[in-house]
Amino acid sequence: MFQQSQRKATDTYAMIRLLLNNPNLEDALRAPLGYALENYPSGIIKSLQQSLQAIDANHYDTAASLGSACASTADDCEDQFRARNLTSPIKQQDELQAKLCITGVGLVSQLH
Repeated sequence: MFQQSQRKATDTYAMIRLLLNNPNLEDALRAPLGYALENYPSGIIKSLQQSLQAIDANHYDTAASLGSACASTADDCEDQFRARNLTSPIKQQDELQAKLCITGVGLVSQLH
């Protein structure tokens, strides 16, 4: 599940970069998208990579904690839009990311 989540996170990161490079993007969306641009590689993709490594090393509690952090970071990205009363152009991706991460946590929890 974390592998699928990692692929989706990479796709979302690429989408965010495209959105930010669009000259017609509303200025109000730039700050929350910028937050997501910074946090997808460092907070989501990195957590997923580390979670997969932890699974390989049979460190399931660590993998679950990292998966939870991934879901939390996706939620934090959406919070940036909500705080500004903006409609998030990546809402579906963030929600899917959080669901995939939480599902991964549930699966990893079964491995103990």
